[in-house]
Amino acid sequence: MTTRFLTGSGIWEALRDGAATSKARCAAIAYLTSADALPWAAGDVLVVDASDEAIAAGATAAAALRALYEAQVSIHSLADLHAKVYVFGDEVFSGSANLSSSAQGPQRVEAGVLSRDPQVVRDARSFVLDLRNISVTVDSAFLDRIDRIAVRSRMKPSNKEAGEGTDHGCLWRLQTAPNPIQSLMAYTNALMQAQLGDELVAGRKFRLWSGTRGRNTFATHLNARRLEWHEGHSGYDDVFSITEGIGLTYFRERSVDENLRVKFLKAIETGDRRFLPESFTDQEMERFEKLS
Repeated sequence: MTTRFLTGSGIWEALRDGAATSKARCAAIAYLTSADALPWAAGDVLVVDASDEAIAAGATAAAALRALYEAQVSIHSLADLHAKVYVFGDEVFSGSANLSSSAQGPQRVEAGVLSRDPQVVRDARSFVLDLRNISVTVDSAFLDRIDRIAVRSRMKPSNKEAGEGTDHGCLWRLQTAPNPIQSLMAYTNALMQAQLGDELVAGRKFRLWSGTRGRNTFATHLNARRLEWHEGHSGYDDVFSITEGIGLTYFRERSVDENLRVKFLKAIETGDRRFLPESFTDQEMERFEKLS
């Protein structure tokens, strides 16, 4: 049979089999966050959207690109690429699946067509190679530059990349701190817990939200020495730590709305706005990296 329609796990079984048995691989894939989802080898050709916008949004991961570059895969960046075309030997798959952890998740509905028709395979290979010829080559200088781009997603994730953030040391937060005060307290505790652990830890640095708004919002805690402020990390975030003694005791023991805290925490960890408290489900979230 020269053509098959594939969905779900059938896509990844076919892609892994095709990649493993092929002597040459080329692909044009809009977004890539997983370097080891499929086997790649030196000389393989990969065209992705590694534009500054895609990197900043977390749609394509600089670390994954570097891993493939070090494996001597020929990588090229084409802004606004939306195709997902995989050409492995004598077969081609074209469909909806990016090369990311979320695309392989059981909650994601993906579909596509696998073809072994010789003319279709030739046309698909020519398509990928033509894109390579109009793309920017990803080299060490390119990678060094995008490594410095702050990952700050401006997407509106409903289940977009849900569950992917924590796999890469990333979480999600509201772009605007919530009101009223009981929501703000529950949200702040959830942000701390997601980064410091259930028991919280004194002295370990964490983020609250982007920019320098945190210093004004938490002036009372800073003045009372419950929190310590640190220089902004990566040029855009205030960074805090809980102080030993008075700060740790305060944040461990202060009373917050547990129902709100649990909902905020789930959304922070997954990026899925459906987990937010009902009055916040229409708010935008942004992706951010935990501090090591």
